[in-house]
Amino acid sequence: VTLSLGVEDQSDGDATADGDALQEEDVAVDIDGDVVAQEQVAVTPGFTKTGRRISLTYGEMECGMSYSAQGEHEEQWRITIRKTRWRWICSIESPSRDTKLLFTFFSVSLIGGSGPPNLEEVEMWGKGEVWARGEHYVVPQGLSVRNAAGWTAGFTRVS
Repeated sequence: VTLSLGVEDQSDGDATADGDALQEEDVAVDIDGDVVAQEQVAVTPGFTKTGRRISLTYGEMECGMSYSAQGEHEEQWRITIRKTRWRWICSIESPSRDTKLLFTFFSVSLIGGSGPPNLEEVEMWGKGEVWARGEHYVVPQGLSVRNAAGWTAGFTRVS
């Protein structure tokens, strides 16, 4: 699964796809911006009272994910912050695209700048297909991306 968060000045609404022959290269969130920060992070399964968090900061921008996951082994994931002329883009992904982790909870956010976050575009991928907003994930008030009620799954990238 892939999650990409795009925060920009102009928006054309929700990123959607019908899934017909759609390839990961065809994502609606343009993730071609200049990479300004990138880091490998450990995503660790197991229960903790307060959950777990990974994040990357570049200047005033922070791309992060709070989560709880089940699985047998820690995995190395990559967090990337990109900048285009008009927006910041946060991507959190499993470079192998073959995660064995099952996320029972996740909340991904891109925060910074002059005001509260306003996620203009969101896209999630799981097992080679685009996930449906509302069915698999929600974006409450444009502030963060969270798994929809009762939905648990392994994902490989959020943008």
